[in-house]
Formats: sequence, C-alpha cells, structure tokens
Amino acid sequence: MSIETKDSEYCMNLYFEDQIEGLKTVTEYFCSLFGLDIYSINISRYTILNGPSDVIEWIIQRQKRLSAFWVEHLDASDTVASLLLDKCRIGSSAYINMKVPHQFEFNFKFEGDGYLEIQRGSWFTLENMLNVNCEKLSLRGTSLTNRDINLFLKHWMSTDLKFTQIKIYPEKPMSENVIFTGIPTVRKNTKVYKETEVFAIYKGFQVKRNDGLKTARIMVNHVDPYNRHGLFWMVIWDTV
Repeated sequence: MSIETKDSEYCMNLYFEDQIEGLKTVTEYFCSLFGLDIYSINISRYTILNGPSDVIEWIIQRQKRLSAFWVEHLDASDTVASLLLDKCRIGSSAYINMKVPHQFEFNFKFEGDGYLEIQRGSWFTLENMLNVNCEKLSLRGTSLTNRDINLFLKHWMSTDLKFTQIKIYPEKPMSENVIFTGIPTVRKNTKVYKETEVFAIYKGFQVKRNDGLKTARIMVNHVDPYNRHGLFWMVIWDTV
C-alpha cells in the first residue's frame, strides 16, 4: 500500500495492489474505529471493474442491512443488472438509475422502511410494483399503463402496505377514468399534509383502504412547473 497526501491535511489517497481487498481493509478499519456498520453503498460507472459482486457479497456476510443502496448512471449488462436488482434488497432504501438491455426483465422485489426511487425504469412492470413495500416510491421512465395503476390501487386497497407517498412520472397524460375504474372515489378540495415537510394537495381524488384505516389523496395530471410530484401523486395517511 502507498499513501499520497494532498494540500489539505484532511485529504489522503490510498493505493492498493488489490483494490477490492484494499477497500475492505480500509472499511473495516474505520467501522472498527467509530464502532459503526457500513451505512450505504454507491455503485456507478466509476466503480472498480468486476468489483461490485465481490464487495456486495462481502457486505452481506458482514451485516444484514444497509441504510441505502445506490446505483447511479450505469450501463449494465443483463448479468450486472440482475445482480444489482437482487442485492439492492439489503438496503432499507434504494436508488436505481441504470440503463439496461432493451429486452431485460427481472422478477424484482423490494421491502424497506425508507424509499425506492427508480430512474430509467424501462424494465419495471406492474408485477414488480405489486412486490414493492416501502414508505416512498418514485418511478420514472417506466412503461406502466393506466390499467396497471388501476390494478395497483386495488392491490393497495386490499393490503397493509407501508406507503406514505407514491410519485409516477409518465411520458404521456393519464386517464382518470381508467385509473379509477371500479374504485370508490370522492373529489376533495385542498388537503394540508404534514410529514417532515408541510405541503398542500390541491383538490384530487380521495380513496380509502378497504379496512378504512388508511386514506389516500391522489392527483392525476396536475401541472407542476417544477415537476416535483409527477403526473400521478398519491399521499397516504392514517384515517382520522
């Protein structure tokens, strides 16, 4: 191992003949020093070649969970994409932004206490969505249809899921008639929702879970100049 220091006394570059083993050694040292587990893993185009599999397996052997599992700006083969989508389940939260082959499919499942955000989700299907259970879900670039979202809402109404917010960013306007087919709805005015932030939901449709314990306010095709919530925005809270 060689060490290089920069101008700043707080910056140090470490060089190892075996990068994977070097990464493990340094990580173990700092985890031991501070008495903490690994918080998250971030895999991107700059990640060590052929290294993600070894590193992920090592983390899984070392601890049961991560707070976050990130995949950023990655062009992934079928094999690599399948590996990452399978292993991201060790994170309480996950962010997946990768380009996959055109015909790529995966039996994706995810359950966590945090968020799941998917960018470039051409691979993400209704079946995948029915196997997701977390607090916040954000989907971009998927091929989900109005009918798919209708079926998901009926699934949500009949199950005890953790969701507090769901945002979907489709490329085309959505059909309220199709989305709410067979679902009892009530049009409502402004709802002020408080979580870690305070925001208002202007009008929209109110839907209750079948057991009455959860209520959702859903906005469809809402025009937001900042595109913060997508064309489908669903906020869920405990029924008062």
